[in-house]
Amino acid sequence: MSEPFDLTGKTALVTGAGKGIGRACSLILAEYGAHVIAVARTEEDLQNLSKENSNIEGWVFDVASEAFLNKFESLGALDILVNNAGTNRPEPFEEVSVENLDAVLGLNVRVAFLVAQAAVRVMLDAGSGGSIVHMSSQMAHVGSPNRTVYCMTKHAIEGLTKAMAVELAPNGIRVNSVAPTFTETPMKNRCLRNLSLRLLSIA
Repeated sequence: MSEPFDLTGKTALVTGAGKGIGRACSLILAEYGAHVIAVARTEEDLQNLSKENSNIEGWVFDVASEAFLNKFESLGALDILVNNAGTNRPEPFEEVSVENLDAVLGLNVRVAFLVAQAAVRVMLDAGSGGSIVHMSSQMAHVGSPNRTVYCMTKHAIEGLTKAMAVELAPNGIRVNSVAPTFTETPMKNRCLRNLSLRLLSIA
């Protein structure tokens, strides 16, 4: 980045923030001054995250829960959503179970849609625009053995991103996707920081 970012006064919400990419995104957003609402199921992960930067507030929720979606009503404003929570259950195509199909579709598509919808409602009510970043995958653009369901869901996220971007642009809401490949953890790994900086450049 040629110029530093200043997100002071902005509120960002990151799902799947307890580990990996979500954790890295939370820390980099907080580093540049945003008040970050980090959402994960494990309280200990969020406590450790908050200790690293006081700009981070932890919300312990399952993002698939109605309680989490209702929690958006408590927000007076939201400037950035990093829609990061997702899952993968690799299996040969002919062996994919209905249980695994429903689980991956449910979190990667249905929940991602509902979280984005809840965030957009807050942004529209506030009337100050915003930025939504969907965490996609390079597998949205290429196929991969044993990952047919995951590829399908990330392709759906790319379609969602394009449609939302067109519809919400008149309201000053930008919608983008980031499509990483296999990413090493923990967060301190350089590739995660570089990915987070790339995300920040479009947020």
